[in-house]
Amino acid sequence: MKKHTVTQLHKLIWIEIKRLYKDKGNTCYTCNRFCEGSGRHTGHGIAKSSLPVKYKYDTRNLKVQCYHCNCNLGGNQHIFIGKLEKEKEGLEFLNEACRNVDGVWYVKKEMDLKFDSKVFLENLLEELKRR
Repeated sequence: MKKHTVTQLHKLIWIEIKRLYKDKGNTCYTCNRFCEGSGRHTGHGIAKSSLPVKYKYDTRNLKVQCYHCNCNLGGNQHIFIGKLEKEKEGLEFLNEACRNVDGVWYVKKEMDLKFDSKVFLENLLEELKRR
């Protein structure tokens, strides 16, 4: 297997995620609008930038979104998370990656000192390529 930098791995993983979500329909998860082409995005309920590496590409937190909800409304998080809470897998993701304080989800920031993010990303990339 070719060795990649962590930055390259993130880019390659996102390419694979977009490939997988290409066939997930054309209805925005948050507003139910039809979306296609450059107006069709793969959005996050909890922002990827705030998540620990092992949750950044968790498919339980990824859904099809229109450009307006994903970009202009910052992921339309209040609706997105409200819908995740009602889904078994979505709620499992929220409980694993976040903690709920008075109805607000906060990302857990605990670090796993035995966690090797590069190895994790390499394994994730290989797994995604097999799907």
